[in-house]
Amino acid sequence: MSINNVYRFERKFRSNLYDIKDLVSLVRSNCALFVESYPPRVVNSIYLDTTSYSFVQDNLAGISSRVKPRIRWYGDQQNKVSDGVLELKYKKNQLGRKDSYFFGPVVISKKDFRDQLSKTLISVCNENPKLRFLRELDPSLMTTYIRRYFESADRKFRITIDTDVRYWAFSAFGLRSTRPYIDHGLIILELKYDQSTTGIEEVIKEFPFRFSRCSKYVTGILST
Repeated sequence: MSINNVYRFERKFRSNLYDIKDLVSLVRSNCALFVESYPPRVVNSIYLDTTSYSFVQDNLAGISSRVKPRIRWYGDQQNKVSDGVLELKYKKNQLGRKDSYFFGPVVISKKDFRDQLSKTLISVCNENPKLRFLRELDPSLMTTYIRRYFESADRKFRITIDTDVRYWAFSAFGLRSTRPYIDHGLIILELKYDQSTTGIEEVIKEFPFRFSRCSKYVTGILST
């Protein structure tokens, strides 16, 4: 189990207008001297929600303090959760933090996927009593995208850039369709830094766009 009780700023920008090469060049030319800090990789997530999509409704209603449960794993494995991690992403306006719990493997393509996921989720909740509310949730959306990672020279700022974003909705029996909804041309840039970080204005003013709210989960639910 990994718990990060420290909230940090997480500011997002989404666009269908920028070319990925132009956006990367913009990041590299910033005064903070960003460099690529980790090889690009595929990020996969399965989001959990109530049957009435309570977490989506909280986001759309602008609730400042909210939680977003998801199962995350990495690599080009869309039919199987490999080395999955259960994450609870907590948000307070532009601030975010997350708690992580080992989840393990689950085969998504099998007909008994929901039963497998439910049993694994119950096991995790039994080991962590404060997570028992998750037992009432169901898988609602799966996303995959390619993420690139950048870090400033002083290591105070981190940037991620997500491309090739795809969404799969879930039905009562599993994935609603084998074909994903592809958000063609969408690029999401996220700037992250601690609350105590200084020099923020200098870094931000070199980006010729406005940061705003952006949730892949909400976008995916509304698109599928």
